[in-house]
Amino acid sequence: MGQAKWARGLDEVRRVATKTKRRLSSEEPLLDAYLYVSRVRCGRATCKCMLTNYRHAKWCLSFMEDGRSRTLTVPDAWLRRITIATRAYRDTRSLIREFGAGAQAAAHNASERLARRVAAGRELLAELSAAKARKAPKGGAR
Repeated sequence: MGQAKWARGLDEVRRVATKTKRRLSSEEPLLDAYLYVSRVRCGRATCKCMLTNYRHAKWCLSFMEDGRSRTLTVPDAWLRRITIATRAYRDTRSLIREFGAGAQAAAHNASERLARRVAAGRELLAELSAAKARKAPKGGAR
């Protein structure tokens, strides 16, 4: 029939936990910022962006610092490193969320399994009580 649902859930949590641990243990920088392309006018009077609907593309990085939103323009030389760091952060955050959801589901499944096993134990207890009642002498003598 295959592995029980509760056991598969625990195996999945273990897999995600290992992956999360590996990611957080690495020296790879994680940057909690949003990288996007902004289209802007440069301001030079003779540029085509001032004369037409053309806009220059600039990479920008949006992040929080001291409780305030900040934006920086990212030079082309830094773009690859910043892209890798922001993507690594998003992937790691997603892994942590997956770990939490998986752990919660696994705990729920394990609790259901525990309840079924306790019910079986209670049946055993009922059998024991019934057996003792059959063997007890009548009339209250010990």
